[in-house]
Amino acid sequence: MLFGENMKVLKIILVNILLFFIGLLACDYILYKVTCNEYAKKSGSEKTKLYPPPAYFDFYKRNYTLTTLQFMREHQNELMFRPTFKDEIKEPKKPSILVFGCSFAYGGRLTEKQTFAYKLQKATNRLAHNYAICAAGIQHMLYIIQHPDFLKRVDDKPEYAIYVYISDHQRRLHVDSHPIETNGLYLRYSLKNDKLELIKEYLPSWFYRTFIVRRYMHNVHDKFFDFQYYYDENKSKQLEYDNFVLANAIFLESKRLLSERYPGIKFVILKYTDYFVVNEYPKMWDTLREEGFIVLDTKDLIGRTFTVEDTVEDKFHPNEQAWDLLVPKVVEKLKL
Repeated sequence: MLFGENMKVLKIILVNILLFFIGLLACDYILYKVTCNEYAKKSGSEKTKLYPPPAYFDFYKRNYTLTTLQFMREHQNELMFRPTFKDEIKEPKKPSILVFGCSFAYGGRLTEKQTFAYKLQKATNRLAHNYAICAAGIQHMLYIIQHPDFLKRVDDKPEYAIYVYISDHQRRLHVDSHPIETNGLYLRYSLKNDKLELIKEYLPSWFYRTFIVRRYMHNVHDKFFDFQYYYDENKSKQLEYDNFVLANAIFLESKRLLSERYPGIKFVILKYTDYFVVNEYPKMWDTLREEGFIVLDTKDLIGRTFTVEDTVEDKFHPNEQAWDLLVPKVVEKLKL
């Protein structure tokens, strides 16, 4: 009799657990659909067609780690970085160039030979190693430099490192990745006692695959979508300053580590100025110049701001003509 009652209790518990997980999955799927609808509304039909949201269960098949340590380790091959074209370099060889940045430098929606790095290589006869990553920021450059095995294909002494900067990299310093558009591609560093520390998440990676958690983490981290930072001038200025302090520390540490590995290397920040602007700390660029960085503004090089006419079909990333216009100016300015 007691055994039968225990079995009934066990069945009730198991049914409740099953119902709980079914309900949780249903809520998670509804949130996924809501997020997809928001993404489509925000992005517009053209961009949604170009970058359609992945199917719901695809998120459960992929590793999702907020610091992307596992993601970058699994993809540190030609699937993540653009290939090099060593066979196209003519003798005598010149010292090579390292290129860092996001999808702008990577060449979003461009072929391998339409990219900034490749055109720089053709114009200078210097091998250009493209270490840019889509949806990345300044922090990804630092992570790559901190882990020399990523740079193992660089078998000479580079003379220049060029970081292609866009103002959105300010926002990417502290946000979590968008639940739809990326899969945990944002690493995040904090500055403690003047030292940079990689922020690690201690929960298992599968925990972050649920949309309930993804949306929560995104909303918590992304201050730029908190209206108080738009309408409170003091908080907005503080955020700009905090971003500058963190960005400056990342740039300085990247420069220090590169100089140790490749003595005499010159560090260039190529500021790609277009119609999309995220506010920056006013003294940011003067400070970086004083710290030994070569800062080039594309607006100064080509005499204008890049416009939507200079983009590919997504109306955001540079097209081939933009690089054709810019590369000769960069080569001339740096005397490459």
